Amino acid sequence: MSEGFLDWFAGQRREKSLRLIERHMLEVLRCVSSLHELLREWAGGRADLLPAYNAVKVHERAADEVRRETARLLAGGGEMDAVERTFLLRLMGRVDRIADWAHEAARILAVLNGRDIPHGVKEEFLKFGPKLEAVAEATSKAVKLLRQSPLEALEAADEVERLEEEVDNLYAESRGRLLELASGLPAPVVVLLFEALNALENAADACEDSCDIVRELAVRFS
Repeated sequence: MSEGFLDWFAGQRREKSLRLIERHMLEVLRCVSSLHELLREWAGGRADLLPAYNAVKVHERAADEVRRETARLLAGGGEMDAVERTFLLRLMGRVDRIADWAHEAARILAVLNGRDIPHGVKEEFLKFGPKLEAVAEATSKAVKLLRQSPLEALEAADEVERLEEEVDNLYAESRGRLLELASGLPAPVVVLLFEALNALENAADACEDSCDIVRELAVRFS
């Protein structure tokens, strides 16, 4: 088999893989958007959060399905593009954690629903919704640019890092506020609130981790 054909085949597989990764990222974005909606409903005192929680779960599972499909595509092959295929799988693994943590936050909030939780506590959580959507959308942009313009993907990754720092700052502030606002709540409820807060912050961290892989791929592709 000629070297030219192998190069072409590797390029075709890369293109298809990147398209699947974009599909995967879209489901992750939908998962984060559904979490934002759940946060709004929870803060608004909606009695039944099950539909909102199910929306998060559906998109998290859909992302898992695309990830498995991509893994099958990338499996096998020769040594020529093995490193690149490994990086692509690592990217999907990092992106998948965004949905995993969004799902975890949604699961905890659904458990807490119906508890008598101060409105101020809910307002603190609600602040994370738009910021998580923003950092997830910036991550999606960086992933798309890998196929369209790898050098621009590097710039997009820098924007993800900036937005993730905003979430970090909000997380630090919210932890302090939560100590005051939730001081009168039962200990198990307080523990779950802090776990939910950690899940939201971890979702943003996963965006930054994803863009670390984007940078490595951008260098390989450019």
